[in-house]
Amino acid sequence: MDLNLVRDQGVGGSNPLVPTFGINRNQQRTARFGFAPERAVDVKTKESARYAKIVEWSDEDQCFVGSCPGLLFGGCHGDDEQTVFSKLCEIVEETLDLFNKEGRPLPKPTAGKDYANKMLKVV
Repeated sequence: MDLNLVRDQGVGGSNPLVPTFGINRNQQRTARFGFAPERAVDVKTKESARYAKIVEWSDEDQCFVGSCPGLLFGGCHGDDEQTVFSKLCEIVEETLDLFNKEGRPLPKPTAGKDYANKMLKVV
């Protein structure tokens, strides 16, 4: 391996062949992309990642509708799909915070159940 390449691009650089062992994920991202994320979130520790979030177009309402089945009734809606998803994520976080503050047990996680493929089989 050419050490000048490593020195010029930083550890890991944009070259995926340069090893990145011994440094953490943020350092790898910094080396690879030239910046560090302001707030790195480890999905394993993020409680809300355990719940499936669905954003779909509603012909009836003529907007995108976001829901999180199994965790909350209702959801949110809007004209922009990404905005609805962001708002839905906030609502899920707030709902989980409320469950925790009130000492209520959390519903069973719904993520990882492959809903998309199951829905295709139904159709």
